[in-house]
Amino acid sequence: MTRFAPAAIALALGCAFSTGALATARFEKIVPASPTVTLQGGGVAVKFTVTGSSSSDDNCGFLVNYGDGDSPDLRILNRTEGLLPRTIEHTFRRAGTYSVRIRGERIKFTLGCSGEVSTTINVVASGAAAKSSEPAAKGAAPAAKSIAPAAKAAAPAAKSTAPAAKGPARSAVAVAPTCPAGWMLQANSVDKTTGAYACGPKMPKKKAVCRAGLAYYETAAAVGCRKGK
Repeated sequence: MTRFAPAAIALALGCAFSTGALATARFEKIVPASPTVTLQGGGVAVKFTVTGSSSSDDNCGFLVNYGDGDSPDLRILNRTEGLLPRTIEHTFRRAGTYSVRIRGERIKFTLGCSGEVSTTINVVASGAAAKSSEPAAKGAAPAAKSIAPAAKAAAPAAKSTAPAAKGPARSAVAVAPTCPAGWMLQANSVDKTTGAYACGPKMPKKKAVCRAGLAYYETAAAVGCRKGK
């Protein structure tokens, strides 16, 4: 059986995990380029900016879960792959509200970064984005209409002066009943209190001559010949 000195074992372990042991990178915030995006052609690419603290000596791993059912991303943070702040991009293919989370994750011999952050992204269908603006435009209509009752309410005050103006005219001048040409005043139609009266067609002075079998007649509205007496 081969025996190893404790110093040799410690040296081997130190080499195995040296790539992440000195990592000081820490996540503090993740922000999408826009909190709401619209699907175009079956998908929409969204960029997220991850901020925090890191140094050029950092070398650590992290996991990104986009919350849409796709496989999480495993990434490395270092000078080659990129330090903080860091921009990552993902394509969403279905409408919905997703919680995007980042946390440190050990990747093989690379230790995980520190911290855990999350944000929310709202993905809407192209048609839903257009419709969402309609309620806002329609909602302003009641405000404009609400002025109408106030304007109408003032109308009775203006009209209320009309009877006062018309009252003196009736008592000042008494106008005799007058019928237009071709019309005559109907008997007993004049109301002395209100001045109302009625006119009817003026009857001819000479009666019409009716042929045999027809009889002449007069009514308040017409004259002519008809069968019978």
